[in-house]
Amino acid sequence: MIPVRIEDITFLRVLVDTGSSVNVMSNQIRIRLGYHRMAPLTTKLAMANNTMVWPLGVLSSVLVVVEGIHLIVSFQVIEMDDPDCTQLILGHTWQKGAQAIIDMDEEVVHIRVGTTLTTVQMIDVTWPGTMKVQQVQPVDCSPGCRSKLSAFDGQGKTKGA
Repeated sequence: MIPVRIEDITFLRVLVDTGSSVNVMSNQIRIRLGYHRMAPLTTKLAMANNTMVWPLGVLSSVLVVVEGIHLIVSFQVIEMDDPDCTQLILGHTWQKGAQAIIDMDEEVVHIRVGTTLTTVQMIDVTWPGTMKVQQVQPVDCSPGCRSKLSAFDGQGKTKGA
């Protein structure tokens, strides 16, 4: 998570989500920022908790400032009932525009726009806690793919090697 400013409000815990293809904003944040016009959307979002959500709309041309770097971003707006969930998510589109490089070892995000380069310290890197994979379910794929998958022992090593 990194601090981000939108309009005159600084959000201290914005999730930079490498698994999100879009930027997401809660409807509560949209209202707080005073944005009213949203373009309609006809797509659903698949959330990390395996639920499907219909966005209320998309906000275009939102100025997002991170450590002095200014980027224009679009956000898909959704209802979020859980106050413990992050209310802003920066996905692939922001990461690409910011040319963001996420360094988990150093717990920083390097951002470059044009010739300006800055480094942002991440906050709560393990929030909401360290995740542990309990069980991996194989996906249904072609027989050739299955034979390649079965050659691994589940710990990153090839069986028999």
